[in-house]
Amino acid sequence: MARYSLMVTAILGFLITAAVENMMLPMLRQWQMRHIVAQPILRRNKPQIPSMGGLAVILGTIAAVTTALFGLFLLEPRLIDGHQRLVLVSTIMAGFAFGCVGIWNDMRVYFREDHRPLPWRGRIAIELGIAVAFLGALQLMHSLTGGTVLPFMGYVDFSIWCVPLAAVSIVAMIESAHVCAAGLGLCSLNGFFACLACSVIAALHNHLEIALFATALSGALLAFLIWGFPPAKLLLGRSGSAFIAGSVAVIAIAMGWGGLLLLLGILYWLEGAAYVLQGLSYKLRKRPLWKDLPLQAAMEKAGWSEARIVCTMGLAAMTGMLLALLQVWTATV
Repeated sequence: MARYSLMVTAILGFLITAAVENMMLPMLRQWQMRHIVAQPILRRNKPQIPSMGGLAVILGTIAAVTTALFGLFLLEPRLIDGHQRLVLVSTIMAGFAFGCVGIWNDMRVYFREDHRPLPWRGRIAIELGIAVAFLGALQLMHSLTGGTVLPFMGYVDFSIWCVPLAAVSIVAMIESAHVCAAGLGLCSLNGFFACLACSVIAALHNHLEIALFATALSGALLAFLIWGFPPAKLLLGRSGSAFIAGSVAVIAIAMGWGGLLLLLGILYWLEGAAYVLQGLSYKLRKRPLWKDLPLQAAMEKAGWSEARIVCTMGLAAMTGMLLALLQVWTATV
């Protein structure tokens, strides 16, 4: 029954997200045209792709996991563990809260006359608050471990530093994922492979409720990849990148495998590290390290085709997924 519930959850996530995207796309294109008309005439010829596609991923994921959980409660209530249900609710609420911060940011860009996003200091402060609240909830439920298995290092006990390090890791992953959401579907591609790994890990360790969340998100991301692959028709926006990265982070931490974020978010960390190194290069060398950022833009300027970029980055994300699964297998055998 558990296997069938995971399959149904993935299918629901795919179908609901696809339906919402079909309804949203015409509306987002209308908003885009209003935005272009409001711009100076010299900038109107620049092609723009509607963003805020992440809203469909959020709605599809939450609708799918809620429906699957309700169905299990009616058909197989013995599979629903009360404690794990509380952990699932906390995890979904944290992911949704991160997504709401991204939605707020996208709405400001759409509707403000100056099209300015949220100030980065305020955005990071809100995200830190959500992360600390989530970790505090896990602590109250005695579900937060003081250490984790780090890739290629084994188990490390962080003791009192567990909460601050986990909170900073969640926010850093979200902020790095924003860079990947600029185009080509790399953010959703990395999220898809990360969710597949989380679903397998959760199922193997009897975290059925967490597996439902990860599976629903993977199905929703598979639907979004149809629109996000080049030539992209719809972009995630900060709403999608915040929800995807935040959800993957809290899912891994809720399972007790927070150290796997180093592998599960490999594309996010690469883009985030590229921005940090670019800033350091400007300060120390007075010149850029790369011709353009994000890295996908630098690859395009180097002559890489979109298909080659997606294949290379997808291979990197798949490698991170396989290494994460290998790490779990070696740690539990």
